[in-house]
Amino acid sequence: MAGAAPIYCVGTGKAILAAQYARMRGRLAGNLQAYTDRTITSLEKLDAEMEITRARGFAIDAGEFRDRIRSYGAAIHLPDGEAVAALGVSVPDVNLKEGDEDRIGALVKLAADSVSRRLAHS
Repeated sequence: MAGAAPIYCVGTGKAILAAQYARMRGRLAGNLQAYTDRTITSLEKLDAEMEITRARGFAIDAGEFRDRIRSYGAAIHLPDGEAVAALGVSVPDVNLKEGDEDRIGALVKLAADSVSRRLAHS
């Protein structure tokens, strides 16, 4: 499915958001619409999610935009540190096994870090 998705409830969007959260947080106040029963709709919960995402190095959408679809995203950074894009993978949750979440997230982070390094050397 192609189209736009809210930055706060998909893996790639959450990865970019986490990298620039201090600057973007205020724009989200009052604008956190629910798409599924898992969508984060409070700034306090989003604050906690962004902290976890930054520490982990990749974002997870746990079915927050589309029910039963999990997505993983990691930000691509310019040499100055600005997050300008993200790489991501979406997977139907029925296809996931134990341990897949960390493995997929780590692979997405590795790929995004590789692109970021290439941008630094271009």
